[in-house]
Amino acid sequence: MRKIFIVLILFCMNISLFAGGGIFDSFAIVNANGAGNTYYDLGASTANPDFQGANLGSFDLTNHSLVLGGQLKSYKNNGTDVTGASLFYRIYPVGSPSGSFTEINYAFQIDNVNGHAGDQQWGTDIAGSNTTDKGVDILSGSTLSSGDYTLEVYAVIYTNGVDAASTIYDSRGGLNYQATFTVNQSLPVELTSFSANISNKYVELKWKTATEVNNYGFYVERKSSFAKGKWNELGFVKGHGNSNSPEEYKFVDKTAASGKYFYRLKQVDVNGSYEYSNIIEANLGLPSKFSLSQNYPNPFNPATTIKYTVPVAVKTLHATSQLVQLKIYDVLGKEVVTLVNKQQSPGNYSVTFNASNLPSGIYFYKLTAGNFSQIRKMILLK
Repeated sequence: MRKIFIVLILFCMNISLFAGGGIFDSFAIVNANGAGNTYYDLGASTANPDFQGANLGSFDLTNHSLVLGGQLKSYKNNGTDVTGASLFYRIYPVGSPSGSFTEINYAFQIDNVNGHAGDQQWGTDIAGSNTTDKGVDILSGSTLSSGDYTLEVYAVIYTNGVDAASTIYDSRGGLNYQATFTVNQSLPVELTSFSANISNKYVELKWKTATEVNNYGFYVERKSSFAKGKWNELGFVKGHGNSNSPEEYKFVDKTAASGKYFYRLKQVDVNGSYEYSNIIEANLGLPSKFSLSQNYPNPFNPATTIKYTVPVAVKTLHATSQLVQLKIYDVLGKEVVTLVNKQQSPGNYSVTFNASNLPSGIYFYKLTAGNFSQIRKMILLK
């Protein structure tokens, strides 16, 4: 049975009641963050949730959207002719009603609804209709600050005034329909400084932020001046989440050896989005002697990492390249594989040895360059 709405007193305006036209099955349509349309009952009694008293969720003005539309069905009798329909809305802080209403025009969609002559459907969206979604993102361009807000709506139809009022309202007895939502104002994580300082052969990174919103934290990344564009993640520093005051951070890189390095920060929000900082440089100087580090992990299976250092030429102290060889031998002294055999400039190097095709046992790795030679032992344990 169709629900017929009595013409209501709205905004202290008295409107005469006629039997010639009215509204039934009126809805608000909400699409929060592109998740799809949800129909809320206004002047309707369906399985849809009621708009009155609903909580529409929490929104970040920078990344989120709240699209509002609607739909209603009207009837007309005798000489009544429905000429248009609209949804009106306004937003204000919870408990402080204020401000004017904004109109969202409905488009005509269907005549003879459910086979009832004279019944019409108007709205912003309906499945199977040739009418496109004309809902309005009520957060777009908004200057709302963080807090809880009321979204107040009502619907109207306009008629030719024959056998019915020229404007007929669906407004919950003049009180209108009210739902709430929350705004979490999104301010960018504003990085004001990022610097590197050499202290006790370590690289100390410091940075400051002016404001933070939804800041999960910072991944610290490094690249060697001799590497070919690959950034390596060194560690993570937890952010302050939300902050309107300056915050300071520090990270100490204890793994950098001699040489030049580049650093950057990968700032990550709680929703997973991220952006990179500017790149800064730290110079620990060129190494002055060869070194061959113990492989890690050790014992290993099946792969391990070997690090070594190539210094400047001893006689000239210039950054000239040298022929470097790094070879693996088994316990009998038989060469298993050559990992490095090429000219290399001064700097710090890292090589991965994969022994997946070798049996468990003790192996040796030997670094040779000019008059320098050093051997270390490692254990493959499968």
